[in-house]
Amino acid sequence: MSAFTNKAKWATIAAFSVAAGVTTYLLFLLPTSMTQYSSVLDLTVVEQLNPLFYQIYISVGITILLGFATIVIMVNSQSQQVSQIAEFRVSDQRASDSDLEGVVKDNHSDDFYLGESEEILSSEEDTEAVFNRALSQICGVLEASQGAVYQVLEEEENQIIELLASYAYHLPEGDKVTFRWGEGLVGQSAKEGKVLNIDTVPEGYIQIFSGLGKATPKHLLVMPIKEEATVIGMLELSSFKPFEQNQIIALESYFGKLALKLSNNDNVSLQAAKL
Repeated sequence: MSAFTNKAKWATIAAFSVAAGVTTYLLFLLPTSMTQYSSVLDLTVVEQLNPLFYQIYISVGITILLGFATIVIMVNSQSQQVSQIAEFRVSDQRASDSDLEGVVKDNHSDDFYLGESEEILSSEEDTEAVFNRALSQICGVLEASQGAVYQVLEEEENQIIELLASYAYHLPEGDKVTFRWGEGLVGQSAKEGKVLNIDTVPEGYIQIFSGLGKATPKHLLVMPIKEEATVIGMLELSSFKPFEQNQIIALESYFGKLALKLSNNDNVSLQAAKL
């Protein structure tokens, strides 16, 4: 309601109240006025007309009361309307906030947080220790049952892929795990530079050992670790749960920063990792 409309409403109510008061006062003085201004009527005649005056008083009084009652009802109704409008605006604002929150959630539904790779990268640990920490962190977040990081090395003008770090990986002491370029799933993923997300791992392909026995995970992820467009390492994860696309994107970003540790220079600064 505008300020002008609100002022007009109260001015009307005030005018009605004044008019009702003046009318009541004039009716009260009517018998006396009739005897003063008429030579025909005397006090005796006027007293005989009292029943008529009383009827007029009652009729006018009822009319005035009804008028005030109407004004009260009108004011209360407008107040309720204002209150309902305010409540509607609050409700509408809450709905808008809820919709906005839903949009924000939808916009961030593809994000997946694995942890801060910069903290690990900035440590003074050697490359193997860094990637062991990284594997322990991401396997915990993704609930992966096993993980391995391989480093691409040059050997007699050939590229080989050698196991560098691992998580829950069963390997006899002194043994090495290596793949040639294009050999096995790790070598093929490195050769093509593409992620392999396998949801039907053959029974016995990977063995997870625990105090309760051994089992074969059903899901395997093999992902190149790249420095710019060059494959310099490989990530291999196995899990009893499927790997989602947003998790794969997060892994590419996470290990894209740690890729600097796979270079020949281990003294990689945190500032360089952020560039």
